[in-house]
Amino acid sequence: MNLDNEQTEPPRIIDLSVNLQGGHTREISFAEDAPELRALFATLCSPDECDSLIQLPLDEGRKACTFRASQLVSVDTTPPVVMGIPGSFIAAPGVPHVGSMTQLAPYLWGLEDVLSGDECNAIIEAARPHLEPATVSVDGGVYGPAGSGVADARTNTFACFAADQQVTPEFDQVQAKLRRLVSELTQMPVEHQEHCQVLHYGEGEQFLAHMDSFTPDSEYSKWELSRGGERLSTFIVYLNEVEAGGETEFERQQVTITPAPGRAGFWFNHVGGEMYGNSLHTAHPVQKGEKWALVIWTRESAYLDTPPEQPCAAINYLDWINTTRSIATPAWIDEQTRTQQARTPHLGAGGPDGRGFEKRKMDEAIYAEILARYYALQADMIVEDNDAIGSFVDTVSVEFPAALYAEDKAFNTRVLELLKPLHEEWCGFELKPAACYGFRVYLPGSYLHNHVDRGDTHVISSTLCVASDTYSPWHLHAIDVDGKAYDVDHQPGEHVLYESALISHGRPVPLNGRYHVGMFIHYSPAEDHDLWIASPREWWERHRR
Repeated sequence: MNLDNEQTEPPRIIDLSVNLQGGHTREISFAEDAPELRALFATLCSPDECDSLIQLPLDEGRKACTFRASQLVSVDTTPPVVMGIPGSFIAAPGVPHVGSMTQLAPYLWGLEDVLSGDECNAIIEAARPHLEPATVSVDGGVYGPAGSGVADARTNTFACFAADQQVTPEFDQVQAKLRRLVSELTQMPVEHQEHCQVLHYGEGEQFLAHMDSFTPDSEYSKWELSRGGERLSTFIVYLNEVEAGGETEFERQQVTITPAPGRAGFWFNHVGGEMYGNSLHTAHPVQKGEKWALVIWTRESAYLDTPPEQPCAAINYLDWINTTRSIATPAWIDEQTRTQQARTPHLGAGGPDGRGFEKRKMDEAIYAEILARYYALQADMIVEDNDAIGSFVDTVSVEFPAALYAEDKAFNTRVLELLKPLHEEWCGFELKPAACYGFRVYLPGSYLHNHVDRGDTHVISSTLCVASDTYSPWHLHAIDVDGKAYDVDHQPGEHVLYESALISHGRPVPLNGRYHVGMFIHYSPAEDHDLWIASPREWWERHRR
């Protein structure tokens, strides 16, 4: 069964086949006038070639143009988009595989093969024992905080599950996968998402025409808005084949989506700060059989399980739990830091004031080379799994791992050589390369405990901010040689140089945003390093060049 798009004058759609690493191909579609499409071609050709390239797939049909994934990462879109694929969905690391994504109308997309049959069945069987009558907001009703009552408009049943709720291992895994996907579609963090709802419609059951937004003058809506603002978008994935009926119809856009296992719909309910009237839709009655689906709504800000005493529509992701607190450093790391600092001399580096660290802008050419290499490695990102994860690096998120990681050892060696003169100029003595780590992609909710690095090799170091997309600054917290604490605003193209075996450094507040990409450079003194560690300050001051 196919998506049924019955627009009177359907927009011309450009279909592209995107080659991904590993031999996978992803089909994507753009409306002819999509700004994202023009931005895509603009990254690959000169402006005067743009129109002819856009015309090419229109003339030659499907799969007329093929691009490597590495050519797509520079497409810059700011959600919510007007037309085309949302955000950076194509190139983002760690995005669950989707068979295809097609724009059906402005702000409305259809997706295929989002889930397998086994994944669909896992959701159905886990939710079945928890079903209860669905509700709608009705002021003056007898159910819910300010009026949430059962009405003839909505006659189905549903089950509600929080992101961190343990249902079954299979269900939990699928829910986490879907939440990652929705986060990439919306370009907003998982913490903005409501509890997911699993919907069940028996024969004759329906949900009449409605919008998923809240009516601002309703008392119930005011209560809901205080929990995280408006519902900006809706994602629904269908879990079974319906024998007859059960379609989702967008009357004003003349688009109908027929349920099928693993098929999904995604749309915006608010556009430009206003309720989007064309998001009006109907869940038609099931005529034969039953219908199962799962829905995830995304709010403007972090979704609260229970409403606060005062409205909080302006709160950003994670602000409500972490803006006033850092994650406490474990006692064993504190002890390790004190022991290391006691035997590590201050080398006098750190700019004019000699405080042990300094932030600088990177050389533009070197930064451009590093950034390009990061883009090229995006498709190779894996979940980082080593001794640092779960000890020094961890996360408060239940949906994301602490970090992703990819490296090119030959390139890292080149970076060490390129940056060695800078580090020698900064510290005042000759260095030898020790290690270069990266790229590490910190994900939503990640944090790094304050610590010092190993004194045998990691003596003069820098942390590079390669790329970042955060909703509030993710400061590097550094404590100088006199014990004074600093929160360093660390932006892309900047690096912080520091005496890493002496200066306590970390990012103890969970990341409030989508990602922060870092690379870490380490050097040790070129000669007699064991004497540097064991000798008094006067000795090494005499031997500085």
